[in-house]
Amino acid sequence: MTENLKIKIIIGFIVSLILSFLLSLLYPFALKNNYLVQISTNFILYLIYIAPVVLIYGTITSLISEAIAIRVLKQSWITTLFFYLIFSFLIIITIGDWKILFNNFTGFLAANSLLILVCFLGTIFYWAINFFVFKKNQ
Repeated sequence: MTENLKIKIIIGFIVSLILSFLLSLLYPFALKNNYLVQISTNFILYLIYIAPVVLIYGTITSLISEAIAIRVLKQSWITTLFFYLIFSFLIIITIGDWKILFNNFTGFLAANSLLILVCFLGTIFYWAINFFVFKKNQ
């Protein structure tokens, strides 16, 4: 396993932890009397679902984005952010409920708000951490 891939897997795990913590605060669903128990339960449940997606899909798309933007196009980190966002949009297209989109755009946003939030926040966090780690190593 290359050094670049190891770093991206670690970044994916960090992003999974950040997203799980933020979502457990913003979208709590396990209602308990104790707030600390509620947040920790939500954190673990979100982490179970988010971590595999970020680790697999995020790492693969990060490698592809950087290969296209930096190695092929000889462009900057802003171009990689653009490709990250395109891949994030592809997840929303694939998983989102598009039947609602054609009838009511605001209904589409409401029905897929958590998916959109997770995709774009995950993309921005992954890109930002990746940018600072690799910028520091250069």
